[in-house]
Amino acid sequence: MNLPSDTTNRIFREETQPSMHRRCHDHDYRSISYYMITLSKNPAFKPAFCRIFDVSFEAPDFDAAKARSNALTPGIKRILLSDKAGTAGSSVPGSSSRDARTTCGSLSRDARAASGSSSRDNRAACGSSSGVIPAIELTDTGALIRLAFRDFFKIHPMLLLKKIVVMPDHIHFIIHVREYLPDHLGHYIGLLKHTCSRYVCNPLNANITKSSESDKDIFPVFEDNYHDRIIRNQNMLETERRYLDDNPRRYLFRKMHPEFFSSPVILTIGEEQYAAFGNILLLRKLHPIPVIISSKYTEHQLKEFETGWREATREHKALASPFISKAEKSIREEILINGGTIVEILDNGFPEKYKPWGRNFDLCMEGRLLQIAPIAYNTSKTPLSRAKALELNSLARRLCQHSASATVLRVRSR
Repeated sequence: MNLPSDTTNRIFREETQPSMHRRCHDHDYRSISYYMITLSKNPAFKPAFCRIFDVSFEAPDFDAAKARSNALTPGIKRILLSDKAGTAGSSVPGSSSRDARTTCGSLSRDARAASGSSSRDNRAACGSSSGVIPAIELTDTGALIRLAFRDFFKIHPMLLLKKIVVMPDHIHFIIHVREYLPDHLGHYIGLLKHTCSRYVCNPLNANITKSSESDKDIFPVFEDNYHDRIIRNQNMLETERRYLDDNPRRYLFRKMHPEFFSSPVILTIGEEQYAAFGNILLLRKLHPIPVIISSKYTEHQLKEFETGWREATREHKALASPFISKAEKSIREEILINGGTIVEILDNGFPEKYKPWGRNFDLCMEGRLLQIAPIAYNTSKTPLSRAKALELNSLARRLCQHSASATVLRVRSR
């Protein structure tokens, strides 16, 4: 079992390559804090943790789910619908009541056919502006892992499980360290991972709290190490809660629109290479004038540019810009409100396993966003300097110029 140590943390600090497993070198991982933790499934462990589906098209079988759950793991619901802290999180993000979720989920295909309502009507009735109403159905493995989580946090009261969302190949959860820990947080995450593996591999003896000799032969359910995000204030806590709630919806979107959520591709613009994520087809209809607002523009010039950008939006042209200044961001907002598409120039590369979230995720799902960034990803955030801003503006201009020529702009898979 891999447990972080002072030596391990020192290695993390000395690494120069980006890593999803690096620890914050100036943070005391024994202190009273909140964390969002991600555990990824061991690639060699084949069973999925759950199945995520759209209840607009497939009604959950609550009776069968309850029977299976009670037989295997009493008290752990196979289909997760609760939104209370310390439970599974919302399987229908955006819904405010359990009754609404149950009503949405109970609309079977036959019932919709009989009533003449379409899936779009059903989604609208359920209050899902995103177009999908996700639900999570745990597999036997997922149910045993949820049971392991419940029992683990019962015997470690200094750690409080605030929220957990089980995904097919990973688990997100938020914990509150309520008192100063005797050991590094990683020690307890390691124990939790081992507990989950023990429950999955030997469910009959899962509730035995002490490890035995047979534990040495247990196959690890999770990959080595883990990802943590330190939650430093209430706003960040609410942001992470929303992120966890939105995970099932995001998962379904990625499955429905893989063309907009594939790994970043490499763009060659002139002799320079950049990474791109999103709807790469937007380059074919890129407007030749980027959205760049200079303080040197006269009022007349600015009005002419704004008129041109609005006309391009009406003609379904994509507009490119780093959208740095307040005025440029205002134009970006106007473009998106009017159903337009944008190519956004970023000042940093894409991290490992990058996926946009929030509004950008929805824009990718709708095919209305392409992000272009440097190949390299820097883990540390640096203020945007004037020189860097001018460089990004220059890239936006070159992109708009070269996108019209297929011989200059070349795209290939990363």
